[in-house]
Amino acid sequence: MNKILGFIRPYHPQVYVAALAMAVIGMPLSKVLISISMIVLLVNWLLEGGLKEKFNLFFKNKIAVALASLYLLHLIGLLWTTDFAYALKDLKTKLPLLLLPLILSSTPVLSEKKFRTVLHIFLFALFCETMVGVYNLYGFSGKIVTNMREMTSHVSHIRFSLMLCLGIFSVTYLIEKWKDEYSQQQKIMMGSLALWFMFFLFVLQSANGLIIFFISSLFSVFYGILKTNNKALKISFFSVIILSVVGAGVWLGSVVKDFYHVNEVNVAELDSLTALGNPYQHKMKDTRIENGNRVGVYVSWEELEQAWNKRSDLKFDEKDKNGSLVCFTLERFLTSKGYRKDAGGVARLSDKDIAAIQSGVANYRYLDKLSFSDRIYEILWEFEDYRTKGNPSGHSVMQRFEYWKAAVNIIKENKYFGVGTGDVALSYKEQYNKTNSPLSDNFRKRAHNQYLTIAVTFGIFGLVWFLFSLFYPLVAHHFQPGYIYFVFLIITLLSFISEDTLESQAGVTFFAFFNSFFLFCNTLLKADEHP
Repeated sequence: MNKILGFIRPYHPQVYVAALAMAVIGMPLSKVLISISMIVLLVNWLLEGGLKEKFNLFFKNKIAVALASLYLLHLIGLLWTTDFAYALKDLKTKLPLLLLPLILSSTPVLSEKKFRTVLHIFLFALFCETMVGVYNLYGFSGKIVTNMREMTSHVSHIRFSLMLCLGIFSVTYLIEKWKDEYSQQQKIMMGSLALWFMFFLFVLQSANGLIIFFISSLFSVFYGILKTNNKALKISFFSVIILSVVGAGVWLGSVVKDFYHVNEVNVAELDSLTALGNPYQHKMKDTRIENGNRVGVYVSWEELEQAWNKRSDLKFDEKDKNGSLVCFTLERFLTSKGYRKDAGGVARLSDKDIAAIQSGVANYRYLDKLSFSDRIYEILWEFEDYRTKGNPSGHSVMQRFEYWKAAVNIIKENKYFGVGTGDVALSYKEQYNKTNSPLSDNFRKRAHNQYLTIAVTFGIFGLVWFLFSLFYPLVAHHFQPGYIYFVFLIITLLSFISEDTLESQAGVTFFAFFNSFFLFCNTLLKADEHP
């Protein structure tokens, strides 16, 4: 055994870097590879020996202990939980919170070249997943992508948008920090890669990702401005910020105005019969609009049903891919195009339109894969539907209000210590039933806010512990933790507002890995400046 260990000992550093590479490849491309990378890191760390010295290094590193303490919090939460099956599954998912600070803080710091290599591999893995997205978007995979979240095959579009944000800033960091190491051609290629990531982030239409990128960019520039004594540069920066905010406000205002615009109709001038002689319904009290057109006018239900059933295998009274009745999706889609809800309207639909309606697309504007304004339009429609009907089911943005409401109620009932590591799902189920939530069963989920989820699980004391572990590295480095870590922290903190980032394998690995990687593997941390 000693001979075997002696033989492999010289290769431990190479295995260590290979495992780090597997982790960054797995985040956007393979959950299995993420698991394998954690196993390889741990086994390599154990076989390398010197465990006593490694544990000493770990416990002397207060930042590493603070990060790993999050896992301890989950272990303590077992003391008052009842659903141990859920708790054990949760502990397994969150093992990176313990393993990565422990292993990376007690392993020699990577050389600058190896540090860059890991980041290069991460960028390449992101690029590969964007290519998979393009492959899916244009139907080469055999399926029609009508919702941008379906573009990514191996990771959720929200998690991927966070990775893209970090990838963009990583390119900036690499080019500036090691500018002498790259040729002009390499810099152009890397800059082009960053632009491609920005473009793909836009195509992905992740509101969370775009907002996080915009705010992180502001913080990034602000971080650099604080380090300069150039007054003209500071004035220019704040001028650009003001103009950007005003410009964004004007653009958003125009989108909102366009949404609420209604093409007025004169009831007396509306036709009473279809071309086939069937009567129309004109429900002027129906306030729904699609692209300025009233949904409730020019509707002939029986004629519409017959015409639709002749063109589609998915029947009029069946549910589309999004769980809505086809008849209502069809009604909205025809209205969005300005068509009447009759046989003539159905005849004007293309085969692509029919497929889109079957997939749950209710407005032809949603088929524009490159328009973010159409995504804003969709969110506004969800808001109006929620406001009038009180049921946000199926609307990703509006559902969060119900999630947060349930979370706050659970916290009020379990203020100090929460419900425990394993009882999160049970507590939500009970809360939704208790309040007769309008959400359908399949949409009754957790808070989609990491801060609220921690408070639900561990109470106020747990939330304070969580916040301490997040900000302690910043305090320990006297609020100068280096540019790339600073940007990563901003991205993470913002993601916690709208997502349970740490409740999935990809999310918790992304957080735990780069938290430790930038803090413990970066030789330039202390001298790091903004690009």
